[in-house]
Amino acid sequence: MFSQMTHTHYVHAESRLLKDVRYKYLFVVFRCTFGRKRKSEGLNVNKKPSKFLNCQSMFRVRLEGQQYVIKSYNMTHNHPCTSSWMVCDPLSRRLSSEEKENLKPVILHCQSTDEVIESIKERTGKQVTAADVKNMKAELSTGWTRKQVLQMMRQNGEVREHAENGSITAICFSSYDQIRLYNQYPEVVCIDSTYKTNNKKYSLFQLVVTDNWGRGRTVMFAWTKKEKRADRPVPITLLDAT
Repeated sequence: MFSQMTHTHYVHAESRLLKDVRYKYLFVVFRCTFGRKRKSEGLNVNKKPSKFLNCQSMFRVRLEGQQYVIKSYNMTHNHPCTSSWMVCDPLSRRLSSEEKENLKPVILHCQSTDEVIESIKERTGKQVTAADVKNMKAELSTGWTRKQVLQMMRQNGEVREHAENGSITAICFSSYDQIRLYNQYPEVVCIDSTYKTNNKKYSLFQLVVTDNWGRGRTVMFAWTKKEKRADRPVPITLLDAT
């Protein structure tokens, strides 16, 4: 509540442990979350939201008797204390368990980190970083069965399967947001083939539309038996069926 009202966030920076079971620390120093130093302090450093501002704001508490007392503090920040600056703070960027679950198909299967970041911002209003996306991919990557994966995907979008000679040769997925996006721009679809450069080595096509700002936006992921030209009509046909 304090962080939300003041648009500040203090993190545990230094402490001394006690063996006393009732009190964990003899003292604790809390520093502003923007207190880390930049690796270089050149003259051309952009003054924009960043974790590396070397902010000196802090407070120190010490155990005295049966309570902690503030012994020293500095409440002066070298940056604006506004919501727009707090987007760089990990506390503001962190997704809840429910948000991660809802965004799981996008986080795991979208090859473009920028698109994942944009999708998360549109769905949650949170501005995550490329490092956040990488960490969430690692966290959410689990050895699920095919049935579990398809069930999870159907909860978050439309899944289409294409079968030939009794075997599934293509699985296509679009989230509900991607379907709405495709309905806005149905005439500008192009296909991006990864040629097994994705980290799971799957044969993967991405169907992409161009929005009003000229940005490529993925509207479908298609996993195919082989990544060949003959497989391209399948995802387009299945996309039109959504």
